[in-house]
Amino acid sequence: MLLHGGTSTAVALGAAPGAEGEGRGWPVGVGGTWDFPGMPRSIVLSRRALSGSGTEVKKSHIIDPRTGNPASGHLAAWASHESAAIADALSTAFMVMDTRQIAKFCREHGEVWALVIRGDGTFRVFNPDLLA
Repeated sequence: MLLHGGTSTAVALGAAPGAEGEGRGWPVGVGGTWDFPGMPRSIVLSRRALSGSGTEVKKSHIIDPRTGNPASGHLAAWASHESAAIADALSTAFMVMDTRQIAKFCREHGEVWALVIRGDGTFRVFNPDLLA
């Protein structure tokens, strides 16, 4: 079963119906309208959640609690974790963290996959083998 909570969070409770191969999950799109060479356009979820935050739909609505100003530096961020609540919290947190902080967090938490679209028009994937 795949549950989708509007535009930001999806959680796969198991494999997709008729999925080829054991444990094959649900293909879920990432990246919004951004499309860079080599950037993943979808990931496969099975017993995991994916959440995205960004500026594409609601513009600069995420506030950096450290400054009280809109988050800057990233245009969008996606996070995947076994928990939908944690994935949702992380995608928002990654919008206010710089790339070094996200890299450190993902190194220390190998169960987290992340994709960040940076303000300079590049992207970065963290723990890419997790969802390969």
